[in-house]
Amino acid sequence: MLVAVVVPAAGHAAPTPQLTTTPQVTTPGATTPSATPLTAPVASPHATPVVGTTPDSSTTPGEDRLFQAETAKEVLVRFKPGTSTTTRLSLIEQAGGTLDQMLSLDDTAVVDMRGSLSDALHWFALQSQIEWAEPNAMVQSAATLNYSQGDPFFTKQWALDNYGNDGRVFDADIDALASWYATKGDGATVGVVDTGVDASHPDLAGQLASAGVNFMPDGHATVADGSGHGTHVTGIIAALENDIGIVGAAPTSKVEPLRALDDTGAGTSATIASAFAYAGKQGLRIVNASLGASAPSKAVLDSIAAYPNTLYVVAAGNAGVNIDNGGGTNYPCAYDLPNILCVGASDDHDQPAAFSNRGTTSVDLSAPGVGIISTAPGNAYRYESGTSMATPFVSAVAAQIARLNPGWTAAQIRMQLIQTVDQPASLRGVSFTGGRVNAARAVGLFAGPDGQKPATVTGAVGTAGVGSATLIWQPAASIDLAVYSVESLKGSSWTVESIVETGTTVTMTGLTPGVPVSYRVRGIDRSGEEGDPSATVTIVPTAAGGEGSKTTADPKTTATTAKTATKAAAKGAGTATGEPAGTTSSTAVLSSVKRTRSKGKVRAVSFKLSAAGQVTVTAVPQSKRSAAQSVITKTFTLAAGTRAVKFGSGTPALRLKKGIWKITLATKSSKVALKVAIR
Repeated sequence: MLVAVVVPAAGHAAPTPQLTTTPQVTTPGATTPSATPLTAPVASPHATPVVGTTPDSSTTPGEDRLFQAETAKEVLVRFKPGTSTTTRLSLIEQAGGTLDQMLSLDDTAVVDMRGSLSDALHWFALQSQIEWAEPNAMVQSAATLNYSQGDPFFTKQWALDNYGNDGRVFDADIDALASWYATKGDGATVGVVDTGVDASHPDLAGQLASAGVNFMPDGHATVADGSGHGTHVTGIIAALENDIGIVGAAPTSKVEPLRALDDTGAGTSATIASAFAYAGKQGLRIVNASLGASAPSKAVLDSIAAYPNTLYVVAAGNAGVNIDNGGGTNYPCAYDLPNILCVGASDDHDQPAAFSNRGTTSVDLSAPGVGIISTAPGNAYRYESGTSMATPFVSAVAAQIARLNPGWTAAQIRMQLIQTVDQPASLRGVSFTGGRVNAARAVGLFAGPDGQKPATVTGAVGTAGVGSATLIWQPAASIDLAVYSVESLKGSSWTVESIVETGTTVTMTGLTPGVPVSYRVRGIDRSGEEGDPSATVTIVPTAAGGEGSKTTADPKTTATTAKTATKAAAKGAGTATGEPAGTTSSTAVLSSVKRTRSKGKVRAVSFKLSAAGQVTVTAVPQSKRSAAQSVITKTFTLAAGTRAVKFGSGTPALRLKKGIWKITLATKSSKVALKVAIR
């Protein structure tokens, strides 16, 4: 039976088309359709439910899953432009199918097949009027582990601004607060292709650009979210700054909810392609797609390629594999298009999330995606982890860029995101950039210790062992040192031999006795900036029972001159008094470091000092406003007990201008850093 071709307008009933006869092109032996004009009832865009194979019960959390919809016998067919309605219907009937619906993607139909799916695909492939045909495969959201949280606070949102509390690594965040000095989104709209949204959530009230569009064939009149996935993603982007719950990364932006996944988090190529195409036609500049499938879809590919001025920010997937070599490939992440940005997940230690897919050609960058708190249906909040959570952070930053640069193309926004990442050593090799999104840099603000690389490593000495070499050096002065890179000389070039995350010593084993080896060490900070290398240290490993030898280009620095090296390091850090760090009591340990407030504003940093000694305080501007003031370093001699450094008048004090600052407090034996917003 022939069914009228229907192109539903978004959110409205489609008119019944008038079908007339046109010249037909048929295959040999095919039945020629009747020349009589045809009419038929208008097909509902939600008439046929999507049916997929049941997920295997052994599927583990964190896997992206695609289920071929063989039991549904649904095929996506892309007709060549200009193919008439009658010809399309004729071809569908000859293939043994009936039209279910036309998609927002031009010239593309969902066809219900009565016979073999593989036979139908083969037949469609032979027709000159067909661009392509493929199964209407299922797509899964890219979330993984989740657990409830009933007491949410902004301080739990480590991804926006990580102060290093609760065992986290300082500054392993997107520097959202600093970026807000430029824009908080200010009305930019992000299309969220997901499970819908709880529009009644108080943290999302007024944050939706419209009532949204439902592309799922389930008959729902709204985009109500029965899963919670879409609501969680939406909150990460645009939750209100309203003194309740959480705040989104771009809290004055808007979200256009496009429901293309059902209440189980599953959709099809048809629903995703429809939502993508709709977003492009509406002129949305940013689309968030926290979803993925393990097989490609021409419908989805075409729906992205057709709208080059829309940036589609997509999830890398949660299989925990390298997808460059085809293993566990995730789509649309794997499509090579200039308006796709693929996002992997990092944790609060700036380590790649164990579940996150990676790949130096497939994945573009990382964003926080572990233990992310956001909105949940029913006026609730919950933590979730996954590349689904990482993706909306990047979409929010993309919206900020788009708002500040209305004339930029999707490719320009994508390049800005790529070129402004933080590059901690821990994320090297997991994506194209080897970095994590940084909102403040992306919007053109000074966002941290850029241009302040670690001081040169001094005091490097080596000791030979049996087939081994041990290297020891003095700490490099740096406001946010991340790791040390130990390099070895191989031929005429230096290569990284080891990354040392804690301590200032490393032992290399498996060396050939009697063969000299040369090493040098450099510090790398959390922004990926590298200090100059130490002097070269050459070590000759010994054989069993033999004696080793060592040489170093820095013979003055020995155990007896360690204090001098420490003093030089302190000078490199900018200690105001010039006093050697060795004069500080080794028992002066910092603890209970916290911001102290008055009338809702941070006025000082308080701390406990276990013994009398010197405390060096360094203030580094982290925002455009505070960058008008230079880095400030002062050293105070303080008595033991609870002490405070004020940010205005008083003693001791740093006179700091308004803005975001990174405050580092250091004694000889301890160092603590935190971010402070002075308003």
